[in-house]
Amino acid sequence: MTERSSEPFADREPPPALRQRVAQTLRRERLVEPRSVRVRRLLVQGTIAAVLLAGAFSAGQRQRLTPADARPQFLLLLYEDSAYRDDRPIRDIVAEYSGWADSLRQERALVLAEKLGLERAELPDRASQTAAGLPTGLFIVRANDLASARTIAGTSPHIRQGGRIAVHAIDH
Repeated sequence: MTERSSEPFADREPPPALRQRVAQTLRRERLVEPRSVRVRRLLVQGTIAAVLLAGAFSAGQRQRLTPADARPQFLLLLYEDSAYRDDRPIRDIVAEYSGWADSLRQERALVLAEKLGLERAELPDRASQTAAGLPTGLFIVRANDLASARTIAGTSPHIRQGGRIAVHAIDH
């Protein structure tokens, strides 16, 4: 006696043309992306995370704000979208971001650098939000004013590679 599956069509494959139409629709609606794009994005995000962490912790601990440096703080939110391109070897990307973080640290401008994870929650839940519209990393820097913070952001390798940075004053 032949054993039957509890699923009526579990043993049948859909026609190739149907599979192709479904895959095209999912890609067009940006519900899935080719594996090569996903792997590349994860590599870039991992690299940026390593650079940000190395920059923030290379001295052994984060620098703390002291009364001697009471300049205002600014949040730099890093974004990546379809314009972000960096096809260089990962070691070159890491070296460039590390050099930038080191220069900010030497100027006593770097307060914090962090890579933001892929896991998130949004309230209220907005299923239509795309990953391209979400920040991928952050820096907190000290600067004399918003114009100076914007100048700091403009020197970031992230900008040179087509990324975007939003600069926000932190109220105290």
